[in-house]
Amino acid sequence: MEIDLPAAGLPPADLALLLRADLGAEICDHLQADGISASAVLTATGLPPSAAEPACLRARRTARESGPHLTVVVATRNRTASLLRTLRDLEDQDYPRFDVLVVDSAPSDHSTARALHDLRWNGPELRYLRLAEPGLAVAHNAALPHVRGSWVAFTDDDVEIDSGWLTAIATASLEGPDVGCVTGLLLPAELETYAQDLLEQFGGYGRGFTPQTWSLAATQGEPLFPYAAGRFGSGANMAYRVDALRDVGGFDPATGAGTEARGGDDLLGFLRILRGGYALTYRPDAIVRHHHHRDLAALQHQITGYGTGLGAYVTAAVAANPSTLLDLLRRAAPAARHLVLPSSPKNRAKSKDFPRSLTWAERRGLLAGPRAYLRSRHTAQARRSTGPAEIATVAGATPASR
Repeated sequence: MEIDLPAAGLPPADLALLLRADLGAEICDHLQADGISASAVLTATGLPPSAAEPACLRARRTARESGPHLTVVVATRNRTASLLRTLRDLEDQDYPRFDVLVVDSAPSDHSTARALHDLRWNGPELRYLRLAEPGLAVAHNAALPHVRGSWVAFTDDDVEIDSGWLTAIATASLEGPDVGCVTGLLLPAELETYAQDLLEQFGGYGRGFTPQTWSLAATQGEPLFPYAAGRFGSGANMAYRVDALRDVGGFDPATGAGTEARGGDDLLGFLRILRGGYALTYRPDAIVRHHHHRDLAALQHQITGYGTGLGAYVTAAVAANPSTLLDLLRRAAPAARHLVLPSSPKNRAKSKDFPRSLTWAERRGLLAGPRAYLRSRHTAQARRSTGPAEIATVAGATPASR
């Protein structure tokens, strides 16, 4: 919730009153779901302790005791300092069964490999894979043969990771045998500049605070389902059951950062999982914080890339299944309303003075996306023809323990 903060600050008791007024119904619903009396009153010291263990905490404890082994894959390229910060957060996870694989995607030098070799590491097994070929989807696909766990979690090299991230993913993975993908909440690490605020108005990465599950087997009642895949989550905070991801063919190597398509790899992955008959579940307690660009020029480049990636994603979906085109044409009207109407879920967070240049940057990128995908696909096919010699795995790169 948003609160107008007085110049003198807000005493805790007053904050509690505002929270009760705005979120009281949600708090009561959560308590009832946890098997706790909803009559508890929120005060400045929080909710009173309960004699019974809340159901949500019990589920997390069960996951820590018997959840799956997870492999965390962090793709990186020439961002050694931010990568090391992300690794420190992985070092502090409260989940006991996981390993970490860093995929260095066509780096310009050996600085990341040297930094990992010299890293004083207190976490689980840490491995390093160096690729000659660029592309985020390429990096994620290259990681799959080296995954040790039955689940694989993907995140970026410019994020901060909550200590309970993997526990939340493991908890969601136990919710049913049909769960093939888990996504989580992606919050801004800071909101200090105008450009960072504009990205949040544009839509940001957060997908709300309510758990949701989608599948083709369930009636959705949403005109753009399952193609509006951006609502399911983000590639910086996603995890897959490994056999499900392999079953649907992994990621399209012609998509993602580092290719001409510039994005769309995560959206296509979500769509593939749903079309493969699996469920996709979003859990807001799987928290990652993203460092937004601080300046407008970088933001405009980023939003153009988002538009290009979206156009590439739609093109890739049609290329993989031509019948998708007819289905998309039937949804053209609600898609247009979603894109342009100020009241649509996509645009309603924008202020009246939101720069039109950013809106048009996305639309230009969207129009460029199909051609960009086709070029990227040609490039990917040409690279595959050279064989796996471009990929080198660096063995024994687990840093020494303290």
